[in-house]
Amino acid sequence: MSKRTCTLATFYRFMAANPDLAAGKEPEEHEREFKRFSHQFINELWQTDVLYGPYIKVGKAKKQLYLLAFIDDASRLITHGQFFDTQNYTALRIALREAILKRGVPKMIYTDNGKIYRANQFAMLCASLGCSLIHAAPFTPTSKGKIERFFLTVRQRFLSNTDTTKIRGIDELNLLFWRWLEENYQRKTHSSLDLSPLDFFMSQAHQIKLFSNPELLKEYFLLRITRKVNHDATLSIDTVLYETDQCLANSRIEVRYEPEWLTIPQKTLPLYKEGKLVGEAKQVNFYDNARVKRRGRPNSAKKEKPEDVIFEKKETVKIPDSSSSISFTKLAEQMKGEGES
Repeated sequence: MSKRTCTLATFYRFMAANPDLAAGKEPEEHEREFKRFSHQFINELWQTDVLYGPYIKVGKAKKQLYLLAFIDDASRLITHGQFFDTQNYTALRIALREAILKRGVPKMIYTDNGKIYRANQFAMLCASLGCSLIHAAPFTPTSKGKIERFFLTVRQRFLSNTDTTKIRGIDELNLLFWRWLEENYQRKTHSSLDLSPLDFFMSQAHQIKLFSNPELLKEYFLLRITRKVNHDATLSIDTVLYETDQCLANSRIEVRYEPEWLTIPQKTLPLYKEGKLVGEAKQVNFYDNARVKRRGRPNSAKKEKPEDVIFEKKETVKIPDSSSSISFTKLAEQMKGEGES
């Protein structure tokens, strides 16, 4: 079948007659309706996003930083914000944990469709906290207008007044940012509220749901991975070999841990099955295992019973009498005397 072509003039006339196609829309598609919104109570909805921050000198090279922040929709309070040198789930987990420790647990978290927000670990974390995770529709940055407006404020009022060439590290930049956040942004009257974000947030302090046990909160934030235990009761996590009780061999379990635990040989990892703690795993020590006596292993040498021992009669070796033995000295003297004669 031959290909049909058209002139540029024909193509331009067609596009002029169909402006919706020229704008990337379907012919029957209507304009989406966007309306500004704001929740009435604090901690009903948090918005979050990542701001591509400045470059700072790390050694002889420059490295870009990323600001990850959470904003309360009702009060515009920044529940937590922090610069990181990476934008991954580990950074998201740290920022969210700090936000919850300081400001309580939100009912909903509103994010875009970035990779870190689509991670299964993040979905499981929100579910365990009783928090609904909501993703914005693709290509709708205006739906997260409050966090985007805050990032603009950061650029205009913080980064523009900070000489990043003199920053000696990410910790120093975070200290400067947190001081500006608490002394400037959180306490300055917001035009939409006629109150500062902090005053509005504290006026509804009764809405805050805090964790009474911080250790329990740490447990919620542990990384979770599923592993099948080998027949020898071992399992591998990031190339580190662990062993557990033999009764868990050949079963699928959930391991919960902090990344730094893998660098501590003495640290055990809790194991869960269907949400219940069923055991723990410890790093394999090959040297110790070589000296451990196995259960159910037969002894290498069977002990003989006294009645099973057979005593054999040994032959007696008779030592010859010295008088009948051969003297090489006498033999040599005898041969010498015969030679002289």
